[in-house]
Amino acid sequence: MGSIGLRHARILSKFKNVYKIFVFTKRKSHGYSILKNLKEIKLIDPDYVLICSKTSDHFKHLSLMEEKIINKTILIEKPLFDK
Repeated sequence: MGSIGLRHARILSKFKNVYKIFVFTKRKSHGYSILKNLKEIKLIDPDYVLICSKTSDHFKHLSLMEEKIINKTILIEKPLFDK
């Protein structure tokens, strides 16, 4: 969770229909609940996923989300791919 991910989390936390924000990060969580690994995503069954990782990891993280969750909204920060 870099600066952009943190900014997205702050913005989402202001919405009344957002009840809980989970983050997957090796950094300080800034008060958000932490996922220890991305496979835990299925346990929380999110409605909305933001992928704000390193550009080189975007496709890997998107592929994992595609395996773990269905019929959910996924926003990937730009650029989508590094190649």
